Amino acid sequence: MKKYTHHDSGFITDSMISIIANPEQYDGKTVQVQGYLHLEYEDVSLYLSKDDADFLCDENALGVNFSEDGVKFEPLSMCSYTVKKLDVFRFKNPIERAQVMHFNGKRVLLNGTFDAGHNYLTQVTRVVERNRWYDGEKCLGEAAPGVIQSNFGDGRFAQSVELTILILAVVAIGLCSYIYLQQAKRKV
Repeated sequence: MKKYTHHDSGFITDSMISIIANPEQYDGKTVQVQGYLHLEYEDVSLYLSKDDADFLCDENALGVNFSEDGVKFEPLSMCSYTVKKLDVFRFKNPIERAQVMHFNGKRVLLNGTFDAGHNYLTQVTRVVERNRWYDGEKCLGEAAPGVIQSNFGDGRFAQSVELTILILAVVAIGLCSYIYLQQAKRKV
């Protein structure tokens, strides 16, 4: 079983499969694990896969209990915000609710302490939205934290170049037509 420590956080980063299969090895340790997050009434869990989450397969899930001090939510837009544990499900502001519920049913990375006795991630302090690398047709890539992702890998760059070429071609045709008409007037 491969276990390693994330370079800057001190969390043990390992697969959810390893944690589910060997819970005693992770008991009381701070871990960093990925999965599909459900933030539903009576179902706050991290599931191994989207199918497990859709069908509520508890044997492939870890319960999630957020830190009392607050949870840092980090969407792909990198505009992170911290929400107190009590406010994760009770909101005064509908915008805050939308921000937190944005993570519902998405693949995320969680930082927390594993409790083998209850099969829970406790004291979860960080929820990071994960990005998809491959959609079946092209590599989408993923920006590193703090780095703005370029448009080269997602097709938008090629579309903007094509549009620019089209606009330049139309302008060139218009300019050539104008010059031709001016020369035709001079000859007459």
